[in-house]
Amino acid sequence: MAFDDDRPSEREIRHRRKITGIHVASLLIGLAVGVLTVVAQRRDFPPWVMPAVTAAVFAAGMGLTLYWWRQIDEAARAAHLEAFFWGGMSGLMAALVAATIVLSYRETIGLDGRSAAVWFTNGVFATFLATTAGYALAWLAWWLRRR
Repeated sequence: MAFDDDRPSEREIRHRRKITGIHVASLLIGLAVGVLTVVAQRRDFPPWVMPAVTAAVFAAGMGLTLYWWRQIDEAARAAHLEAFFWGGMSGLMAALVAATIVLSYRETIGLDGRSAAVWFTNGVFATFLATTAGYALAWLAWWLRRR
């Protein structure tokens, strides 16, 4: 038997719709960036196009993040702050260790002939992936400890 108190309030429904809208907007922005990246690789765009698009996407993402941050509760904020510090920092340290290993053994593993631009780009992406993975693991651990 359902009670009236079991149903979400109008405020909760609006809140859920806002959060869902943020997720959908983020997904669409990511999809647009992916499509643009593929198109840019197949066409001859001026060199300023991708950095300009990246900056615009970053600004839109930060706007969505700020709006989302204002919508979530204190527990969710605490989880993200702890995950950002511990997970992001752990991932950054793992990326640093990986970078020193790769630099130390670059001839052995056949990476010595790469250009500086390739090394830099791969390093940036590897660091991003490592910090994101650390963040995700720390965030998951935070929630699991409190359940």
